[in-house]
Amino acid sequence: MRVGPDRARPDDGGAGRPGPDRIRPGSPLDGPADGPARGAASRRAGDRDGRVRWARAARDAARPTGVRDGPGQGVRPAEPPPQRLPPLLPDRRARGDPHPCAAPPEGPGAPGCDHVALPAARRRPSRGRLRQRRLPLAALQPVRLLRGRPDRPLSAARRGAGNAGYAAAVHALEARGRYGIRLGLGRTRALLRELDDPHLAFRGALVAGTNGKGSVLALAGSALRAAGIRTGETPKPHLVTYRERLAIDGQPVDPATFARLVGEVLPAADRVARRHGEPTEFELLTAIVFRWFAERGVQVALVEVGLGGRLDATHAWDGGVAAITNVALDHMDRLGPTVTAIAREKAAIIERGDLAVTGATGDALAVVRRRARRVGAPLHEVGSAPLVGWDRDGIEVELPRLGRTRLGLRGRHQAANVAVADAVLDALGEAGIATLDDDARRRGYAAASWPGRLELLAVGGRDVLLDGAHNPAGAAALATALEDLRPFLAGGAGPDSPPLTVVVASMADKDVDGVIGALIGSRALAGARIVATAVDQPRAMPADELAARWRRLTGAARISTVEAVPNAIRALDRAISGAPGPVVVAGSLYLVGAARGRFVDDPGLRDPEDDA
Repeated sequence: MRVGPDRARPDDGGAGRPGPDRIRPGSPLDGPADGPARGAASRRAGDRDGRVRWARAARDAARPTGVRDGPGQGVRPAEPPPQRLPPLLPDRRARGDPHPCAAPPEGPGAPGCDHVALPAARRRPSRGRLRQRRLPLAALQPVRLLRGRPDRPLSAARRGAGNAGYAAAVHALEARGRYGIRLGLGRTRALLRELDDPHLAFRGALVAGTNGKGSVLALAGSALRAAGIRTGETPKPHLVTYRERLAIDGQPVDPATFARLVGEVLPAADRVARRHGEPTEFELLTAIVFRWFAERGVQVALVEVGLGGRLDATHAWDGGVAAITNVALDHMDRLGPTVTAIAREKAAIIERGDLAVTGATGDALAVVRRRARRVGAPLHEVGSAPLVGWDRDGIEVELPRLGRTRLGLRGRHQAANVAVADAVLDALGEAGIATLDDDARRRGYAAASWPGRLELLAVGGRDVLLDGAHNPAGAAALATALEDLRPFLAGGAGPDSPPLTVVVASMADKDVDGVIGALIGSRALAGARIVATAVDQPRAMPADELAARWRRLTGAARISTVEAVPNAIRALDRAISGAPGPVVVAGSLYLVGAARGRFVDDPGLRDPEDDA
């Protein structure tokens, strides 16, 4: 089944947008039965939905979908534009989802009502007139979308001038972290409305899952870039600089643009705060990302879900393709105590009109299937691609349409991730968003890289392997990869090979015992030296406590020594200088980021204050 410009919307008489006789009692549009207030409010809602659908359809009719004819021939549309402009993808207000309510419940057990609306009496009367003057979104690219009416004189962060502007912008974003993680879509949707809905200007794939999201983005993004398609990505978390979270064609946003974007979005966030509460750091960042993608005319966006899916800020965007890589136990305090509960949160990103892809198995797969059936979304289930072999620099797999294919990513677990990525690219083509030829896929997969995930560096004449591995599933993948890679690392894997030195850190709210248990199961760690440390984060587990966990869970026969070094940089330097063989840095992406900042000299990741 295809979606896109050639697929009509479901009949409104069924699951479509609620008409005047189907408005739920108690909603902001509810009024006296058959009264003029109710009718006028319903007409306003219908007009607004119609304008949004018209803008989205006009945009997609004007944009090339990215079929590459051959070397040097550029990108052409995958199919001729339709003669008329039917509605594109039904937005959530037209899908029969619960109507906006004044105070949406949030959390793992909350029902499906997921956005906040003001009572009709409090709505700004000029909103409809403002939207009536909007041009088609296709005509707005790549110009700026912000109306630009700050409520107060701009600070250094809002002006975004010079090094001080960039540093102030980062500080302004990170200061929002004091609001913590508050799941819910109301604030994000309100913020996007204030910015004239930049997320309607592009399509792509929304990717959720416990592990593998970043690898799927890295593989699919590399293939799209190889085809010459302008691709926006949202890798998270950042390792060295905040700017890594906004990337177009593999390059992070420059400091001046980042500062400008923050300065433009902050006034809108202030207005939203007065009505809905302060947007969180991630909600603000999500709006900034969408604004930049629209401004730069991104053709395909690959967006990684932050936490869960159903109430994550990224779910305010519907790109047309929804992917769930896999589901395992993680963030149980917010998503639920079981795999089934967590799968429900992640599967909720599948909406009516989407094409869905999943690599989930077992109980999680059953949940994803139920969600896809409930919303009528075609579901493509994939298993791991057959593994052909591996070496120091990557692996080879067998893919259905490409045959034997080289990946630039290490670890046999990437065989499952490339299967999901390949299916996502298939879905993008079927949805009329972007179609890639086989050569672009092969070149893209071979060139893919994913910093901090089984990344191999040469530091001081030693091999240093970086991997986040912050949950048991990730640690198990690292343990297997260490056994596979050990023969290719310095010293080999013979009986006289020098032992590994492993620098570890962890967040206190993670399953630390599960991570340790998965790692010590690797034969490659026999006789290893463990250096436990802590990163400069409020949630970090103290180094001495982490070292005590390692001593308790491991025996002298497997681990030679366990020591605690509270300062992460000092721990890394000590490990490098005193290691007899390869060094592994694992357990926390914050620690991996500190290691990359210490050992990797990448001018593109230097922030302005780094050169001051």
